[in-house]
Amino acid sequence: MALYFINRTFKWIAKKAVRYLPGVGQIVMVAKHILLNRKGKGSIKQMYEDSHKAVTVNGHSLFLFPQGTRTLEKRLPFKNGAFNIAIDAGVPIVPITIDIPTDAWGTGWIPSRFTDKPKDPIILTIHPIILVNRDADKEELKIKCYETVYSCLPPLTDGEPQKSDDKKSK
Repeated sequence: MALYFINRTFKWIAKKAVRYLPGVGQIVMVAKHILLNRKGKGSIKQMYEDSHKAVTVNGHSLFLFPQGTRTLEKRLPFKNGAFNIAIDAGVPIVPITIDIPTDAWGTGWIPSRFTDKPKDPIILTIHPIILVNRDADKEELKIKCYETVYSCLPPLTDGEPQKSDDKKSK
């Protein structure tokens, strides 16, 4: 929901299972966001085609989590998809950090934002634009974006932020 405050037309890239989430599912279907089956090569190819059309023909921005998923336990490496799209289309990247405090989720499926008074606010940080051209170095872009996005997040609960091994990145 925080993304709707940036006042940009965008397409969200998410896994198909998101369409079954109450509220969010209806939004992704009505807005025709880009959904993919992460294990299906045909679905991934279609996602690249839809993404390219969204940015080059329709002028939309894309929003995605370059980690491919999220976790509270560690800092995940960024996968190649977002960077392949940006390089292929020659469009800039605007890193965004969403700092969601742990008390925002509560203990049940209803976020405590709706049931309890939260202790900490959700913080949306829009970082400076990173220009991308078609001959950009993908690994350098991934590192720059990783460092930028994680730079304003608090340390993990066990101390310093953990950087995950990037060998799992596809």
